[in-house]
Amino acid sequence: MNRALALLLLAACGARTQLGVTHDAGVIDGACHDEVIAEENKGAGGLVVDGDTVAWGTPDGFVRLRNAAGTTTTLVHEDDAIGSLEIDATSVYYAVTGAIRRVPRVGGAATTIASNVGSPVALVLRGDLYFVDYGGGIAAGSVNRIDNAGNVTKLVVGIDTPSGFAVDDDNVYVAAELVLSNPSPIEAPLFSAPKNTGDPLTTLRQSLFQPAGLTLDESNVYFIEQVDSHYEEHGGVRAMAKTGGVIKNVVTTNGVLPWDVAVDAKDAYVTTTADPPRGALVRAPLDGSGGSEIASTDGVLYAAVRTNASAVFWTIGWVDTPPDHASVRKKCK
Repeated sequence: MNRALALLLLAACGARTQLGVTHDAGVIDGACHDEVIAEENKGAGGLVVDGDTVAWGTPDGFVRLRNAAGTTTTLVHEDDAIGSLEIDATSVYYAVTGAIRRVPRVGGAATTIASNVGSPVALVLRGDLYFVDYGGGIAAGSVNRIDNAGNVTKLVVGIDTPSGFAVDDDNVYVAAELVLSNPSPIEAPLFSAPKNTGDPLTTLRQSLFQPAGLTLDESNVYFIEQVDSHYEEHGGVRAMAKTGGVIKNVVTTNGVLPWDVAVDAKDAYVTTTADPPRGALVRAPLDGSGGSEIASTDGVLYAAVRTNASAVFWTIGWVDTPPDHASVRKKCK
């Protein structure tokens, strides 16, 4: 199953009649517990974790937050799918078509902080708020920055099918199918650019095989190749120094499509999808010594994955009658 088909399946996951509710598990004794964080009637997509607080978006426009005490609040309901979120000490930021908005973590009115921004995805807060505009045509994507005054600056343009985005103290990092760059276009790149100016663009690697799902630690960039050199579903998680160089294989996911990745100090956590629909969560040591499934569900697609110090969280997009009604899950490390 290729990435385009998986996206279509995720988009189609709303065609069900079950009524869903969010699940307030609560904090029992301060220890970590495997939990169903949320039950949504159309699955979940975007996900962000801040300590023990979890926020997520849904295909039918809900933004919800579960705080560290275990209480779930519906923050907003939009007439658009919510695919990307960010969070800080006071607010949750989310993207809808044409706008980026902010809503207080404790609930309240949402405000628009940027408009006329195309198809914003992949929000990242690093001082300013950074996002990718997916674009409405060939090589129409861009990396953008919103400053505290609400000014939007295009940092990098000419990106086709952006599929991974991350930001550190110095640079933005992007995976895509193509980026227009002098003297010639760069195919299937992973590139970086200064986060304040966007120039110069540095190609860390090109001719990758459907790169996606970037994440960072202090020294390395981790990314997914969704297929192998024969474009068969034998992709996996790769690692490379932020300055470029040798690519290290963290784990290969045979026969399935890797979708998203998160890392901690020891392990990578990668969500995978299969056809017929089957979602799985794989944990793999960063030293490349292999990996194993730690969760799986038939009839669904696993999507976004995030971690905190004690647990890993992931979202579930339904493509069939949900077998366990879960749309956001938590598993202790």
